[in-house]
Amino acid sequence: MAREWVVVGLLVAALSAGCQRVPGQEGAVASGNPTNTVPAAAASAAATHAGTRPARASTHAEAEQWQLAMASARRQYLQRLWQSGDVNDRLAATLLSGDEGGSPYERLAQLLREHPDNALAAWHLTKYCALAASSCDSAATQATLQRLDPHNAATWLLAMDGAVMRDDMAAAAEYLTLAAQASHHDNHREETVSMLWQAVRDLPIPPRSQAVAEAQRQQLELKRPPSDDDVRVLNVAAVAAALAAPYYAPLARLCWGNPRIDAATSGDCRAVLTQLASASDMLDRGFALGGIVQMTAGTPANTAWREQYRQFLWLRTEGYARVGQDLAFVRSTWAQGEVGALQSLLAREGLTQAPPDWLPRAPGERALVITGHRMPGH
Repeated sequence: MAREWVVVGLLVAALSAGCQRVPGQEGAVASGNPTNTVPAAAASAAATHAGTRPARASTHAEAEQWQLAMASARRQYLQRLWQSGDVNDRLAATLLSGDEGGSPYERLAQLLREHPDNALAAWHLTKYCALAASSCDSAATQATLQRLDPHNAATWLLAMDGAVMRDDMAAAAEYLTLAAQASHHDNHREETVSMLWQAVRDLPIPPRSQAVAEAQRQQLELKRPPSDDDVRVLNVAAVAAALAAPYYAPLARLCWGNPRIDAATSGDCRAVLTQLASASDMLDRGFALGGIVQMTAGTPANTAWREQYRQFLWLRTEGYARVGQDLAFVRSTWAQGEVGALQSLLAREGLTQAPPDWLPRAPGERALVITGHRMPGH
């Protein structure tokens, strides 16, 4: 599945690497979908960057110095954010820092102790505990999140994920029911990205020569050299790539991957997937539509769901074919959501829906659109 956040996550790694190399592969997105790699042309250019011409060697050395200056400026800036005392600044500094400067768990736990009614801090602490092999008190963090955000399906899906990991399928089914009964689903992506972008608006960017900026443009395959604001965008987008919720695989296991599913659980699955199918995030929407098509196979509702899934696949295919490495598009996803940004992009060309005869190229997706069933092995 095309995923611009993952591409941009790779781009920021390439940018901070001083134009020397491009990582070949990012870790898999939490949903289990394969990630994208930086286009071959960029990787090839990076691999051969340390050529024999003195000018290129000089640019490479200058880029490495810029990398060191950028890393230092970023580290000092995030330290100031943490020391500001503002809960949003401190949460942003924690997410942007990752494992640098200490355990994210300790910092998130401290924030929640100091701000026990902050639902966003509770969400990120609970999500971190779900993803990390650590000494988190998962039961306590989940209880706090459930107290603060009980009407959000995502709250209960995180608890479901933990129950599946413990192989407590009875508890997982109970949490799935609570998720199905929730009024909405919010994985806090938009709120978090908005907070991160606000936090980095004053991030100082060391000056770059035209040669370094041009080398970065070539490596990232941009239409123009990245501006200072582009560098800030990349810092946020690299974190945003890791904001996917961890409960896709457990939900699939309980729902269409469950050969002994009963009617009640099936109804809960369809209720949760129906909420996710209208999400502004492409990962959520694609996961949900693919799942609900399989769950409704052989029923009157299946035709409409297969058409929704076909339209989604067309939007993904045609939209991302036009995006390229466009940082302006990344910003537009923060304002409109990923789905809305792709729809607007295509609408400017007069494209609003898939032609009646359009089908995806991937055999598994094509089979799902035509029959409602996946091909074996796809």
